[in-house]
Amino acid sequence: MNPLLLPREVTATDAWVGVVWPGAQPPASMTIVGGPAEQPVGAAWQPVFSIDPRQPSSFQRAQVSGLSPGTSYQLALVSGGQVLAQCRLKTLPDALPSASLPLNMLIASCYSELRDGAGALGRAYARLPAASQPDLAIMMGDQVYLDTPVAHFLLRRHTPEQLAFEFASNYQATWAANQPDTGFGPLATGVAAFLSGDDHELWNNAPTPAVHLPDTWTGDGREIWSKIAALLFDAYQTPRRLHALELPPLSIRSVDTRFARAADHSVFMDPQAMTEIAAWLATLSGPGMLILGQPIFVTEAGWRGNLADWGLPDFAQYDDLVRALTSVQHDVLVVTGDVHFGRVAEAVLPNGSRLVEIIASPMVLVDDRAGRSWHEPPSAFPARPVPCAPTSAVTVNPYRTIENHFSILSLWAEGQAVRVDHSGWEIGVDGSLPRPVPGYSGRLQ
Repeated sequence: MNPLLLPREVTATDAWVGVVWPGAQPPASMTIVGGPAEQPVGAAWQPVFSIDPRQPSSFQRAQVSGLSPGTSYQLALVSGGQVLAQCRLKTLPDALPSASLPLNMLIASCYSELRDGAGALGRAYARLPAASQPDLAIMMGDQVYLDTPVAHFLLRRHTPEQLAFEFASNYQATWAANQPDTGFGPLATGVAAFLSGDDHELWNNAPTPAVHLPDTWTGDGREIWSKIAALLFDAYQTPRRLHALELPPLSIRSVDTRFARAADHSVFMDPQAMTEIAAWLATLSGPGMLILGQPIFVTEAGWRGNLADWGLPDFAQYDDLVRALTSVQHDVLVVTGDVHFGRVAEAVLPNGSRLVEIIASPMVLVDDRAGRSWHEPPSAFPARPVPCAPTSAVTVNPYRTIENHFSILSLWAEGQAVRVDHSGWEIGVDGSLPRPVPGYSGRLQ
């Protein structure tokens, strides 16, 4: 198995890359080249986990500094003059650019490696026209499906060693699949990504016990599964659960809504993160973008949540998020995934500010029984009463897709406003002819 160099969070002058070494012992000396100066890869390797001797993988995150704003870099991991792995990234600009050269953001969620035998995702990504090539990616969860194939986990329980081996194999099969231009690998190594997780980075409807997963029926089983899955997420994706990007006049926050989720339905994000998100929304000086793992324009799952997945309104903390969102003084674009269809909906608050929600899901559908149906948003936001929060009507945009896709947001500044031009790119059967579907186009103030 080959090592991986994975581009992660970027600023205007810095980039973080994940280095995953799948073998027993990394070389004593490695460097990352392609930036202003060679960046030594230190000796501070961390084991992904030590629970299974068949998976002696290790990783570390390296910071590459001194970069130029809005500039593309081809980085390589080198040892003894040999190139071991490569990746591409682009730093952020100091501010949102003008219409002549907009910032392109890829948004996506839900990728099943087992269902992408043709490598369609990577092929479609590689065939985007130049004007739609992304400068960065926002991945909103379910980049892996650790709980598939379902029949495998349904029929028997697994030892911790077996879970570790199978989950690590799943990650490596997903993130390293990039020969020659197929699978998830071209996207994973071709653009800087800000990542968050959702339930399948753990298991369906985590942290609730899943009726079809005997390994989750006990507290000890869920704790073991969660620990192994979180270690892999930190190694291959990111240890960060909250991301902040400032591209004046646009301010962006991406927050994980799964890893801190409580089984008693109290919280879906870390309470400190909720405090930070609420404070950010209250002090916006211009348009905001909030990236979440699940939609806000949705009804409670109710009893159905026991069989499928609990949504944000099923948690007490949803009230805090709703109150923060309905008090904003500027427009907020909410970007999310999870639900296996593409949709755009909008609510105008009593103060005139707008909430626009764009859903991008799935990249590659895990199972036809879990998708291929599109759903209207509820007629009002919030769809259930929330104390001290006004109710606003929700309207739906004509854009809709149930096909495998990712979306591209083209963003540019118009004075203190932000223009958004959104298209969903349907991947197609083998990715050779990705098809754009025009979506939302509007001005956020």
